[in-house]
Amino acid sequence: MNGKFSHKTGKYLVIVLVLVLALSVQASPAYAGLVTSPTIQLSVASVWQGFSNPITIIAGLGTSPTTPIKGATLGIYVDSKLIGTGTTDDSGRVSLGYDPSGLLLGSHTVEVRFIGGTINSIEYYSSSTSTLFIVEGFSFNGFFSPVTMELLNNVNAGRTVPIKWKLIGNVSGNYVSDLSVVKNIETGETNCGSDAVNMITEVDTSGSSGLRYDLEANQFIYTFQTEKAWAGTCRRFLLTLIDETTYVVDFRFK
Repeated sequence: MNGKFSHKTGKYLVIVLVLVLALSVQASPAYAGLVTSPTIQLSVASVWQGFSNPITIIAGLGTSPTTPIKGATLGIYVDSKLIGTGTTDDSGRVSLGYDPSGLLLGSHTVEVRFIGGTINSIEYYSSSTSTLFIVEGFSFNGFFSPVTMELLNNVNAGRTVPIKWKLIGNVSGNYVSDLSVVKNIETGETNCGSDAVNMITEVDTSGSSGLRYDLEANQFIYTFQTEKAWAGTCRRFLLTLIDETTYVVDFRFK
């Protein structure tokens, strides 16, 4: 008799236990099983002081090689100050543009925090950090002989012309020598006009090509290889630096 009653009791207990487990699974927060911290990626690791173009901060949750987690809220902070929030998309990512121009020189902490609801009234979260460096801004000093910015530079087509300039740190006064400060160099046709001309006779005989830094003269040198086919035309040389400033030299080819 007791054995039969015990058997039924055990059966009921199993059923109750299954129901409790089912209810607990349904009641669990959506991210209760999260075992990964957010990932964080910066479009650049360092920017020049005063650089106002937005950098891109990409935060992810459960991104490759794990399964992406979409619909999760991520908060993005710089030096513990909230700069934005977002909900992860199908790829488990949130993208945010940030203007770093107000940051002082040195390193700054970029943090991504994931808020996943509560477990027993305790906030469940995980976070990741990265570092953004603000480096010293600079001033342009140039162009130097044999070219000038004030006049139309007259040169034989096909010659190799050295274009020289210096960059000086705004705070330290030291020379900047990092080639990465040069964002772009290009040339294009322009009107010759009737401006006075600067006759160029000096050519580059170093045997080098492209952009280099001369440590002795503390200056950048770009070897401008002109083409014979440019004879009878005028062209503009444009130098764009990483701070988005552009400097121009005009040439007339004969």
